[in-house]
Amino acid sequence: MSRILLVEDDESLLFEVRRAIEHEGHQVVGVETIGEARQALDADGFDLIVLDWGLPDGSGVEFCTELRQAGENASILMLTGRSLPAEKVQGLDSGADDYLTKPFHLKELTLRVRSLVGRSQRPLQRQVIETKDLVLDEGKRLVTKKGTPIELTIKEFALLEFFMRNRDRVYSLDELLNHIWVAEEEAAPDTVRTHIKNLRKKLDNPGEESVIQNVHGFGYRFIG
Repeated sequence: MSRILLVEDDESLLFEVRRAIEHEGHQVVGVETIGEARQALDADGFDLIVLDWGLPDGSGVEFCTELRQAGENASILMLTGRSLPAEKVQGLDSGADDYLTKPFHLKELTLRVRSLVGRSQRPLQRQVIETKDLVLDEGKRLVTKKGTPIELTIKEFALLEFFMRNRDRVYSLDELLNHIWVAEEEAAPDTVRTHIKNLRKKLDNPGEESVIQNVHGFGYRFIG
């Protein structure tokens, strides 16, 4: 049984979602505001946070960013009526692991909950990956360049980790999309391009070749 924090200000939706998740055998704590969510998190730990975007006392996206910056490692599923691709990217970049737009079928919700809970319950295997200038500490979710920490979003970290584990191999946009943005229906090749562009800005040395090379006609590879 997993502990799940459900943050949703629509009382009827809170009831329906809570009942559906509890039917799967999980323990659910339901709250309607960010303030109540903070109190629940201070009191106990959770395996998953199901978080609405628009809440009475603030933005779920900003709260998600706050949680990640504070070191919260529970999986986060964002629920929202916002469906534009740019809004989805914003939600995922804030630290959410998955994004589900309203209205949704409860069966789809429970399947995503099952996937995220299973992911959070896998034993963590801390591994440090090093290249000439970069060190990626998977356990601490920290990247340093010549000893200086580099601030990355959740997806930037995941993309860099994948590249560093598979140095010198060429991956197409579709392959990178399938590896990093699994089951995120609205993610597109431009999403990958944007993340690679942002990574290059943060990782590359001025005047030197990028650590992420564009292999014309094929895709990208990391040379580190």
